[in-house]
Amino acid sequence: YLYKTTDGGVNWTFQFSDTLLENKITSIHATDDMHVFAVNEIGTFYSSDDGGINWSAYQLPDSYWWKFTVKFINDQRGFITGTDFWVTTDGGTSWERVSNGIKDDIWEVDFVNLKDGWASGTNGIYKTSNGGYDWELQLSSPGYFYSIDMLDSLTGWATSDLVHKT
Repeated sequence: YLYKTTDGGVNWTFQFSDTLLENKITSIHATDDMHVFAVNEIGTFYSSDDGGINWSAYQLPDSYWWKFTVKFINDQRGFITGTDFWVTTDGGTSWERVSNGIKDDIWEVDFVNLKDGWASGTNGIYKTSNGGYDWELQLSSPGYFYSIDMLDSLTGWATSDLVHKT
C-alpha cells in the first residue's frame, strides 16, 4: 500500500494498492510533489506524474521475487536494483538491463550526479562513473552491504554487519 502526507505526518492518505497482484511494494521514491515512483517485490514498477492520483505500471522482464529498490536522480533518469540493475532515461516508460560488472544482488544505489554512483550488494560495494552502465567492485566483503548513502563523490556511508565510512 502507498500512503501520502502533506502535513509532516500528522495525517496519511491512502494513495494506491495493486490489490490484484497482492505483492508488497518494497520501495518508493519521489523527485518532487508530482513525480512518484515505486516497485514491488516481483519487479512491477509504478509511476505517477500527478502526485499519486493516477498510477501506471510496467513489469520488468525476467524478474522474480526480491526486495527491489527504486531510486531516481530526476523525473526521467532512474534505477531499479535487485537481482539485476535496470536504468531508465524516460521516466520509467522503458527500462534497460545494465548489470555489466555486477554479479551480485544489489540492495541499494545512490548517485551524487548523473554519472557517479555507488551500489551496495551481497558481496560488496560497487562504483560506476558512467551512469550505471559499467560497475567495478570497490570493497569486497564476506557479509552483505544493505544500504549506502553518498554525501558527495568523496564521503559516504554504507551498512553491513558494521557501519563503514569512506
